[in-house]
Amino acid sequence: TMVAIAPSSAMPLQACQPVIGGQQYDLTALEGPVFITVGPETPSGFKYVYQLQLCRDISKPMIPQCVGSACQYMNSANEYLYLASVSSWSRRPYPVWSFINPSDPTEGIVLTSENGDMCGSSGFRRQMNFFFNCSTSRPTSIQVLSDSVANCPAPGLSCCYNFQITTHLACPTNGGNPIGPSSPLQQQQQPPVYGGGSVGPFRPPPQVQGGGGGEGEVRWWG
Repeated sequence: TMVAIAPSSAMPLQACQPVIGGQQYDLTALEGPVFITVGPETPSGFKYVYQLQLCRDISKPMIPQCVGSACQYMNSANEYLYLASVSSWSRRPYPVWSFINPSDPTEGIVLTSENGDMCGSSGFRRQMNFFFNCSTSRPTSIQVLSDSVANCPAPGLSCCYNFQITTHLACPTNGGNPIGPSSPLQQQQQPPVYGGGSVGPFRPPPQVQGGGGGEGEVRWWG
């Protein structure tokens, strides 16, 4: 089941209250913080830095050119160099909600957007999958799973991104009580499908362990 976010003056509120498969979700509690997180090391030996805000576009961007819900930077000599907007909650085509695994809603939900800045001269817009993994035991955490996805429709360019947050708000409920995942997070069986706003019936990606140099690190901004 996929749910397109309808345009509205109350966009942030509606954006984070999707109904998927007859199940009402409310992620509005995640709206406030602005996150700074670091992606995995690239083959060239550096890491991209991302500024993110959930349920709305970034209210306090590090650099004015950042317009969207996820912006990519390069850290050079302790200065942030703006590269691109990866995603937006308010730009058309609007992001789309779906289950990570339609046969097991307890794995969580995923937001897919195809409305980032243009990817060079490829003709493709930057695309993002944001996995909201259901967890009733882990504290809420956010991280970059990949910023160089192999099946990106812009060959040879790193313009597709996978982010992940673990939260009980992504769990289905029964009588108001969250239902935890029926099995631990497992290695995904097939990669996300980019293009056309669709996401395949895949398992969520594995947890990425924080490593040296800030990988997996999350900081607050503003």
